[in-house]
Amino acid sequence: HDLATASQEEALRLARASRDVFGEARVLALLGRLAGLLGRHDEALSYHRKELVASRRLGNVSGQAQALANIAAAWTRRGRWDRAARSAGKAMAIASECDARSVQAQAAHVMAMANVASGKLDAAISWLTHARDVLDELDSLHDLACVADDLANAFQRAARYDEAEAYRQQALRIRTHLRDRLGQGRTLMNMGTSAAERGDALT
Repeated sequence: HDLATASQEEALRLARASRDVFGEARVLALLGRLAGLLGRHDEALSYHRKELVASRRLGNVSGQAQALANIAAAWTRRGRWDRAARSAGKAMAIASECDARSVQAQAAHVMAMANVASGKLDAAISWLTHARDVLDELDSLHDLACVADDLANAFQRAARYDEAEAYRQQALRIRTHLRDRLGQGRTLMNMGTSAAERGDALT
């Protein structure tokens, strides 16, 4: 990861030296994601804010929406759900105007998790359903499986066990299709936990 970061920082230097603002914005987005993976959340926020500035300089509306969604995701990793929801709301508004569908799904997912954190399960389920519908249209299977798992968790917390089970089954089918063994294991573990809470035997 450190080698990848160093390579991207060199790419950022070159983009700035050549006044390639589009390249600068792309590299800043990658650096933000790498920092987030390394747990350097303050750095991630800094990179994504610079990504937003670069996208504004370009007049790239979809890029601004993506940068705001990235900022929202960075706030979630710091547990700042209020700020995450604020940035996700801005991303959603811009993404809706320019029909940036994948960004809409990402922002809706963050809005859902912010509502889960504050115990607003009905609102969370509504946002997750919106994200699911968009991802289904885009045929974005990996992200769709993640949203299906989160929908299952939200329904589980709301004691709506049949709906939770239906979404866990959907997540498992998608992850089996993708040969995502780690994801399959996580979904199966959640299914076991769900069955235990209901007092059922998982067959």
